[in-house]
Amino acid sequence: MSRTIDLTGRVALITGGGAGLGVTLARTFSDAGAAVALLGRTAASVQATADAVSAAGGRAIAIEADLRDAAQVRAAVERTAAELGRLDILVNNAGVYPHSSLLDLPDAEWDDVMAINLRGAFVAIREASRVMIAQGEGGRIVNIASVDAVAPEPRFSHYDASKGGLVALTRSLALELGPHRITINGVGPGLIDGPGLEANVPKRKAAFLAHVPLGTIGQPQEIADAVLFFASDMAGWVTGQTLYVDGGVMLAGYMWGVDE
Repeated sequence: MSRTIDLTGRVALITGGGAGLGVTLARTFSDAGAAVALLGRTAASVQATADAVSAAGGRAIAIEADLRDAAQVRAAVERTAAELGRLDILVNNAGVYPHSSLLDLPDAEWDDVMAINLRGAFVAIREASRVMIAQGEGGRIVNIASVDAVAPEPRFSHYDASKGGLVALTRSLALELGPHRITINGVGPGLIDGPGLEANVPKRKAAFLAHVPLGTIGQPQEIADAVLFFASDMAGWVTGQTLYVDGGVMLAGYMWGVDE
C-alpha cells in the first residue's frame, strides 16, 4: 500500500517565507495542496514567493510582519484565518544566526536573536493555537530548530541558546496542546546549502563535509520533506519530538570547533 501526503483544504502559515528554506517550504506545502500564508519582514520577498506559488497554480498570500512585535504576529495570524478561511498548520521557520564570540557579543545582538528565534516563535504558536482551538479540529505546529540545540557551536551562543530553548518549548507545549489534538514537533537541520553558505562562517562547509557520514551538505528540500511529514496525517500520533535531519553528523561526534 502506498500513501501520499495530501493537504488539500488546509491552510499553512509559514514564517520566514520570503527567502531560503521558506521558499522551498512554500512550494512544498502548495504542491501538497495547502493554501499558504507567507510571513516575512520584507514585503517584496514574501510577495515574490507568493507570486511564484500562485503562478504554479497554488493559493498564497504575503504578509509583511516583524516577529519581534507581538501585535504584528497576532494580526498576521488573524489575517491568515480571515483571508484563507482557517488555519491548520504553523511552521516557525524564521530565524537569524549572527556569530560573535562571548566577550564581543553585544546585549542588543543577544536580545534580537532571542526575540526572533524564540520569543517570536512562542508568540506565533500562542496566537495560532487560539485559532486552532476555536476551530475544534486540531492542528499541526512545526518548529525549525537546529543541530546546534544539542551540539553547540563556538561563537553562536545566542543562536544555540535560542534553538535549545525552542526544542524545550516544543516539548513543553506538546503537553498543553495535546488535549486539543494539536501536535507540535521540531525539525533540526544540519548544515544546509544555500546562498551565502561559504561566506557566512569560513571553513564551516569543509568541517561539516569532513565529518558527515552521508558525505554531503543538506538540501532545503530534504528539510522541507521532514516538515511536511510532521504537518501531515501520517504524523498524527507524534508530538513533542525533534527530528534531526543532519546526514548523520552528530553520530560522528560533531565538528564545530574548527578555527574559523
